Amino acid sequence: MQPKVLFFCNFIFYVSTENSELSDACEEKCQFKDETITSSSIKNWPTTCESVCGNLYLTSETDLSENQLKETFGNLKYLIGSLKVVHTNITSLSVLPKLQTYYCDEEGLIIAHNPMLTDIKIMEYWYPEVRPCILHIYNNSKLDSTHLCENFYVIQQDLDVYGNARDCGCSNVRLHPSSLPFYRNCTRITGGLRGVLKISEVSDQTDLSALSNLKSITGNLEVYNTELQNLSFFKNLQTINGQLFQEFSITSIHDNPKLTRLGLDSLTTLIPMEKGFSIAIANNHPDFCVSTSEFQLFTKVGFHTEQFEATVCRNLERNDGQKVCYLEKLSTLDSNCQHIIGDVIINNDNENDVETLEDTIMIYGSLTIEHTANLKDLGFFKNLEQVGTLSKSLGFNDKAPVIRFLSNEQLQNLTFPRMRYASFSVFSLEKQGFVEISDNSQTLFQHRNDCMQYQTRLKSSEIKYNGHSCLQLEPALDSPAVERSARCEIVIISILVSCLVQIFSF
Repeated sequence: MQPKVLFFCNFIFYVSTENSELSDACEEKCQFKDETITSSSIKNWPTTCESVCGNLYLTSETDLSENQLKETFGNLKYLIGSLKVVHTNITSLSVLPKLQTYYCDEEGLIIAHNPMLTDIKIMEYWYPEVRPCILHIYNNSKLDSTHLCENFYVIQQDLDVYGNARDCGCSNVRLHPSSLPFYRNCTRITGGLRGVLKISEVSDQTDLSALSNLKSITGNLEVYNTELQNLSFFKNLQTINGQLFQEFSITSIHDNPKLTRLGLDSLTTLIPMEKGFSIAIANNHPDFCVSTSEFQLFTKVGFHTEQFEATVCRNLERNDGQKVCYLEKLSTLDSNCQHIIGDVIINNDNENDVETLEDTIMIYGSLTIEHTANLKDLGFFKNLEQVGTLSKSLGFNDKAPVIRFLSNEQLQNLTFPRMRYASFSVFSLEKQGFVEISDNSQTLFQHRNDCMQYQTRLKSSEIKYNGHSCLQLEPALDSPAVERSARCEIVIISILVSCLVQIFSF
């Protein structure tokens, strides 16, 4: 496959499947094959070319003055290769006066261990050809990098800045064993569009006490490629505050083979609410699970996820003291259970035991009420706020309901007295599990308005009433104003859900 050079918005982007193909993008006369710049290799640099294919490494072996380097690289605009400046005595990156783009490989851009370097302002005009790119800028003892940390185009990249005369403070933090000592006093970490807080290459033996003071994160959190068993070192973390757009509100926990728990016991707030938060959990320990407190918090914001490889932990204790129970039989369930793990099925055999559910706040599973003979309403769910599932039980698939009312003889009122949050399914496309209402003896909705209003109250993405959506039901003939208002509400909700699904899918 031939590499391609793409022009977009005055920037050049290089696309290649193999680094070995980089040279194919340039004529032979514009290729540089020596990599490290020395007084000997510089003779091979194609000084007349604006685009050069090859790596450009300035190192301790670079025995040229800054004026010589600036003269040599005076025409270079597009470096189709990687760039490193390490262990040099240069004072300024203006030795590359016209550089606009460079190829970013897995190592990223590296500017490190340059004791005389004080000026990197020109980096504000550099753009990586592969994004996002990790910008490693560290251990440059005279460098003030703060202006770079605040530059809009730079903070779209993934910053790894530490050990300089001045760094980014508690912004755009990438934590690994080398950078940890520089972030001991952060109570709040903020950042740009890509970085914020990323943790990798650490284990339970690593001293992570620097993070024990952290109370809030504004932006993305990523924990990956670690040997950690949990994240309990975030013992005071209370808030993860995402940005306005979903792309910048991502918590990603992946590729941690020993991780079995989150351990975010102090976390109480996720922002933004209403499906603006994205959580990805994948490729951790096979026994990885989230606590009822964590899952309850996630579902309250109606989070988006493409991967959520987790179960609900079997730990029945919560910091707030609320009681957690595993459901085996409704008749043997403790009457004061506030959180129930398991699928709740109410039928003709156990409908007389529904009083045991009066204290239930959340069900971690599905809810089915079917084939009951005497139930008339849901008044026994006095405190139920939400139903959410992490399992594919009951034949769940991408369009399976989380709440079902099937073939009940006397049931005529489906109102949950205190339902505050939408039912939730990790396996539903919209993540708001739809509600199925079928084959009940009583007429539960007289017309479309009733169905729409119920759907709005329940915050459900969809109601299926005897196989039909609310909009497919007959409208009320005597209340056009109510009809228009209800329909407007449901159409707006449907449009928003559809738009968000498209954004998340993109």
